[in-house]
Amino acid sequence: MERSRFRDLVQILNDIDGVQPHRSYWVPTHAILHLEGDVDRLNIVLTSSDKIAVSRTRRSEIEEWAKEKKLLIRALD
Repeated sequence: MERSRFRDLVQILNDIDGVQPHRSYWVPTHAILHLEGDVDRLNIVLTSSDKIAVSRTRRSEIEEWAKEKKLLIRALD
């Protein structure tokens, strides 16, 4: 088994349409149902109903990416 750093693996995935919302996650676009958030937080909701938090430092990048992909951003209730 070969060991790799996560950021090296993300570079390999660069050709696949996806996003890195947090330093510990990479999500392919086809697995994303929508985004939801409020002023304080933003989550990616997967087709499996699981949620992945978007880091504060990547929030604006992810929101811009979602607009380009025409993904729905819902307000939290």
